[in-house]
Amino acid sequence: MACIQRDMVFEVHPLVGETEEMEVTCDSPPAKEPTTEPKVTPSLPAMKIASPEVTKKQTSKKKGKYGKKKQETKKAQPPKGEPTKKAQPKGEPAKLIEQVRTWFDRQMKSYQEQGSNIQTLTWIADSLTAAIFKANNGNKYLVDKITARCPPPLLNEGEMATQTSRRTEAVKPKDRFVKESNEPLRFQYAKNRAKTFNVIIGKHSARCEIDINVVENHFRQTLKAQPVTEEALNTVCSGIKKAEVDPSIEGPISSGEVKAILAKIKDTSPGTDGVKYSDLKWFDPEGERLAFLFDECRQHGKIPSHWKEAETVLLPKDCTEEERKKPENWRPISLMATVYKLYSSVWNRRISSVKGVISDCQRGFQAIDGCNESIGILRMCIDTATVLNRNLSCSWLDLTNAFGSVPHELIRRSLAAFGYPESVINIISDMYNGSSMRVKTAEQKTQNIMIEAGVKQGDPISPTLFNICLEGIIRRHQTRKTGYNCVGNDVRCLAFADDLAILTNNQDEMQNVLNQLDKDCRSVALIFKPKKCASLTIKKGSVDQYAKIKIQGMPIRTMSDGDTYKYLGVQTGNGGRASESESLTQIAAELQMVHDTDLAPNQKLDVLKAFILPRLQHMYRNATPKLTELKEFENTVMKSVKMYHNIPIKGSPLEYVQIPVKNGGLGVLSPRFTCLISFLASTLFKLWSDDEYISSIHKKALSRITAKVMGLKTQKATLQEQCEYLNTKKAITKGGYSLFSRMNEAIRTLSVNLGAPLKSMQFIPENGEIALEVQASENSQIKVFSKADSMKLVTKLKDLVKSAMLKNFLENKKVKSKVVQVLQHHPQSNKF
Repeated sequence: MACIQRDMVFEVHPLVGETEEMEVTCDSPPAKEPTTEPKVTPSLPAMKIASPEVTKKQTSKKKGKYGKKKQETKKAQPPKGEPTKKAQPKGEPAKLIEQVRTWFDRQMKSYQEQGSNIQTLTWIADSLTAAIFKANNGNKYLVDKITARCPPPLLNEGEMATQTSRRTEAVKPKDRFVKESNEPLRFQYAKNRAKTFNVIIGKHSARCEIDINVVENHFRQTLKAQPVTEEALNTVCSGIKKAEVDPSIEGPISSGEVKAILAKIKDTSPGTDGVKYSDLKWFDPEGERLAFLFDECRQHGKIPSHWKEAETVLLPKDCTEEERKKPENWRPISLMATVYKLYSSVWNRRISSVKGVISDCQRGFQAIDGCNESIGILRMCIDTATVLNRNLSCSWLDLTNAFGSVPHELIRRSLAAFGYPESVINIISDMYNGSSMRVKTAEQKTQNIMIEAGVKQGDPISPTLFNICLEGIIRRHQTRKTGYNCVGNDVRCLAFADDLAILTNNQDEMQNVLNQLDKDCRSVALIFKPKKCASLTIKKGSVDQYAKIKIQGMPIRTMSDGDTYKYLGVQTGNGGRASESESLTQIAAELQMVHDTDLAPNQKLDVLKAFILPRLQHMYRNATPKLTELKEFENTVMKSVKMYHNIPIKGSPLEYVQIPVKNGGLGVLSPRFTCLISFLASTLFKLWSDDEYISSIHKKALSRITAKVMGLKTQKATLQEQCEYLNTKKAITKGGYSLFSRMNEAIRTLSVNLGAPLKSMQFIPENGEIALEVQASENSQIKVFSKADSMKLVTKLKDLVKSAMLKNFLENKKVKSKVVQVLQHHPQSNKF
């Protein structure tokens, strides 16, 4: 202990903007008067961290009325999942926004008195967003100038205005968007974490360098309206039945609607007006003024022309550098006026609230975990075909530029077929009539390009409109008597927006279905891309790698045994553990990039927890990566955390990295354990689902697979037998690998195998459902998790693993856990 007996003085670097250094000592707090007495080094048990005075005031207890101590009440925190409230500007901006409110009220009153003309409303809307933007910046001169203007004179229809617009000129090449900062990254990270992370991994530099003329010609061609016959529209919409549409859908827009949307929505990149959602909330906290403006637009059936303009940025698709030289490999995202997006959100909320419009097989952009459910159903179909020796043909289809190809007339006809009122259809149509965009590349912008086809990616209502347009085609397909019988449930189509998976019983059925589906899609300008499609054919449980499926006369990729197709972000194929090495290798490279920066250790750890590891959650919940890959990735992450903190890579305990921060650790749980826990909880969630279709498929599949693997005489296994199958202590090899084999792997890795953190984990029957029984460590309480715990199951299982690790660390590694023991007695010393 001699090496510890010295002056314990830690120098804490000041935060950005501070000018004085602060010292935190392990001695007692200094007296008010400085003394010349020498310091006395305390013994290790007596060491305490002197807290600053501010901390004392915050944590001090006050005496109540009768002399009893009472704790100060903490500030109320926003509910989990809701956006945190942004602090409203004060001082000059607050005065200016009040000036804008007064001006808006005056102008709207004058607008009504003068006959409620759409031209005046357009001028008010455009001036309002400009005034809000300048008020937020505290620009009094321009706010005064805007609010002092008078509405322009009204024009008759077809009459041309003079000196009311300026000539549009070609955008000249400019320097790069943002010059690289000379500040150290640790200071940049303190100001903007997400932006600095993108700089570190090089994501910010992915900008379109294609010649501006090539880009403009490409989008003029793709956004040009394609001819669609009346017969094709009637045929596609013939399978749609009218839904029960409440008459209130065309009623006045209320302040409650606007306020409810603003309360949940988060700030995104501002559009042409430069205004954010938080700015609109600041201008109109109760939503009354904006509701007034929106309802006037509803009554006119039109929106201001400025709302129809968009600035489109290009984001690279998942492709090679060579493929990025083509405009079609860049995804256009439209940045529109925020006030328009709020108006669009109101109508999206109304249209999507009508029940019976979207088919059950369409899970894209719904208020459910559509990806997880679609992947789960597809996996059950493949698993039952493989394990139960059945026939299956599955095809994954990819539409070329699906969102940008939808005919606008198809939007009208589909809405009419579902029974939406004519006034609502006209309002939606006006959003696209005369709409335009300018595409932004690395250094230039195109001229205005008219949007004659497609829905705008970035518009809140676009996903709903796209799903409605695809409904006619999906419903025609669903009426056909072909599909895969998955343990008593017919599965014909799985759709997640434009990602389609078609299932039939054999190859011939599949070919006939695709011929009809392709015909329907082509008739309304939706084209499949054979190069990005694939098929999997299973005959009596074995993959037929010679089964050829064609689209438009061209053969699509035929998958062989062990081959995979990336569906909804995860590798999907027949049986076996899929390789996710590509994703894991990319994450490992980013870990090294973070290590090579000058970020402080705590900042590097924050990058890992906030930006890198969370991106794997989708894979954890839906994929089955090889355990060897997970083990290797786990070693990489643990090694990186140690390197970030200058901890010896060899000999230092892994528990220190994984146990919670409040207990003296670094709080980075093993990715291998996290993956298995997430997958286990995800599968149980589907078995416990309130959606009878989802739960029925998974329960019946588990029962049939259990009976097959265990050699039962019946085709159905009891709940107890299912639990015995899942609890097998040895690896399940009979019958092939399935989703349920992965569940068995999870509990064995977490509680049975060498190095397992938990004392025990097993499935038990409880109240007619499968439940999970867990004991973290010896003599600890046995906990049972059932359907009631489904929403927080991942968190609870992680907590049990961490508590088991902490107990094992303290009891079995008493020397190496000395630091953790001291920190538990003095937790404030671990909060710097």
